[in-house]
Amino acid sequence: ITQRLVNMHDGHIWVESVVNQGSTFHVLLPGMDSIGASHKHIQADDPRPLIMIVDSDENALQLFNSYLDDDDYLVITTSHITALIEIAQSSRPAAIVLDALIAEGNPEDLIRRLLSVSSLSGVPIIVTSVVAGGDHLLEAGATAYLKKPILRDQFRATIEAIAASS
Repeated sequence: ITQRLVNMHDGHIWVESVVNQGSTFHVLLPGMDSIGASHKHIQADDPRPLIMIVDSDENALQLFNSYLDDDDYLVITTSHITALIEIAQSSRPAAIVLDALIAEGNPEDLIRRLLSVSSLSGVPIIVTSVVAGGDHLLEAGATAYLKKPILRDQFRATIEAIAASS
């Protein structure tokens, strides 16, 4: 019944199980705030690391946001590279999560271009993709590469490792 209701709302439902520990059911429904609304909530004195997530897939944005949606991180999602650069002018992100497909065929050039923007220079970039093998992206300057589908624990561990090293 729940799966049918979630599907009717163009959402997603899935389960993550750990042997002898139990299962966690996740439900993701459309309806995230827009980038403009999220950006208005950034406060200069907010001690949380800012994580910016850029993906053309609204479901991926919602999923990754749900992985980090707690008191540990300030998360901004967008599907536009220009919005990322604009926000970074006033609020330097601790890390960027970037979908390889948003680069329209050349993620290496996009990574190099982002790192050449003064406000993004040195910001760790985590690239996500449905395609295996991200060595070329790491060589272009990405800090980490995650192959989709990405589970919550893997995503958080990557963000936490990068946050701890900065």
